[in-house]
Amino acid sequence: MGRAGKRSDPQGPPVEYQPFPRGTVHFIAAVILMAVATGALLSILMTWLSHFLGGDIDASVGAAILVVLILVLVTATFLLTRGRTGAHRFLLVMNIFYVGVLAVAAIVGGLASDTSVVATGIVGTTLAVAARFFYRSRRYSECIEYFRVIWTWHRANQHSQQ
Repeated sequence: MGRAGKRSDPQGPPVEYQPFPRGTVHFIAAVILMAVATGALLSILMTWLSHFLGGDIDASVGAAILVVLILVLVTATFLLTRGRTGAHRFLLVMNIFYVGVLAVAAIVGGLASDTSVVATGIVGTTLAVAARFFYRSRRYSECIEYFRVIWTWHRANQHSQQ
């Protein structure tokens, strides 16, 4: 039996639909924080690319990197809203990757006396750590459990009606 006496197994009655299940605010906050941290990561990647390649990088390269990073974030988040709980593990790994790269960028920027990279790295790291707080919160877990339950029931009943 799930929360509030609702059955979460596929054979039970329909799960009560909630337009904003408990934890939705934590879910949205984590996504927004990661999206902004993605912008910080892109800024640092473009700075590093221009430094290592010895010149200005075309804006289309930055746009392409941004599209890839955002698509990865959006796809994993979308799969999570469709009850695919493996996407949560992926988002946690992606979050740790962001924290690591942004923290290293802040340290390297500090050693190289590049204040813009230091500031971007610190802000990005802070946002990614805040997103991790939401990803690991109880309310966020309740939200993804709700998604898992409703989609498990939906898939089970969709196949039984065909």
